[in-house]
Amino acid sequence: LDRVHRPTPTTEARCIPVLWCIAVEEKEEGIQLWFVPERTKLICRMAIPVNMDMVGNAAGVHKRNDRKRPHRHLAGPKVDIVAEVPDEMIGGLNYIDLTKIGDCLYLSPYASDGVWKYDIKSDIFTKQYLPDAASSCMGATFAYGRYLYMVPRMYPGIVKYDTETEEVAILDEWVAALESNVAQGCRKEPYFVWAVKQEGNMLYMASSKCDVWMELNMDNDAWSLKSMGLPGKRFIDMVKNGEWVWLLPFCCDEIILWNCRLWEGRAVYKTINTEPRNTPYLFALDRGDAIIAFPQQKADSLLVIEKPDDLTAELLHKGCGDGAEACAVAEGQ
Repeated sequence: LDRVHRPTPTTEARCIPVLWCIAVEEKEEGIQLWFVPERTKLICRMAIPVNMDMVGNAAGVHKRNDRKRPHRHLAGPKVDIVAEVPDEMIGGLNYIDLTKIGDCLYLSPYASDGVWKYDIKSDIFTKQYLPDAASSCMGATFAYGRYLYMVPRMYPGIVKYDTETEEVAILDEWVAALESNVAQGCRKEPYFVWAVKQEGNMLYMASSKCDVWMELNMDNDAWSLKSMGLPGKRFIDMVKNGEWVWLLPFCCDEIILWNCRLWEGRAVYKTINTEPRNTPYLFALDRGDAIIAFPQQKADSLLVIEKPDDLTAELLHKGCGDGAEACAVAEGQ
């Protein structure tokens, strides 16, 4: 993000296990990471102390107001293997998300067929199977009160998991409404990938099957979805700042700036079709004055989209889309 060019990592450096399933805890004594490396069922823990002395092979984390910075990169703190999930499923990626609440860890399934809970103190695993687990592939997980909401990629419904009773409810009334907007050639695509954001009690979602915007109120599980008026567009990730949404394309070629109140949007960047299935960018984040998009394969570059001073003027000046009046509406609870 400092815009300094760096060489592409070597083949040896890329052998480091991929971490999809990870939880971060910030404590007074430092940062604690919980994770399950890809292609394993091992629950691991790594503690990074605050202001740890740079001695031997130890690397530390410094607070923002600490002027003392490490001058060289050393090997990180020791990783402890805490437990192995007794899962009979064998896959490259069994779990897509890890959530820590109190002394318990919750693993959201990807290749696995259920939700795993691990009690750290008692060293006990429990599992809650999902109905129709042949397609239990989840995307993102969000905590709200005593519940975990697991938004699906392929599973036909949002999984609502009660962390106190370990009971599961499937919120699936929205599925038929969303499917009615899907073109025939996109039936097998995921419902959602990473274009899901939480703001308080609300989940906001942009589909990777079609140009549908969905909202879920986690206080009462009421949902609504609408076509965004962007025919042929589908999305893999998004950055949401109030009513403004930057949408990364899924099997498309344009990054869209969209306003979820005005229901207007326009393309702000057109990609070159050089990536598999034309999904050139996977993740995005808000840097404040710009949106940063991370490419699927080009590890030595980032896309920086500067934010204009007046987003409304910029949008309406070059607006596209048919507006809210042309959007089909479906609602449910």
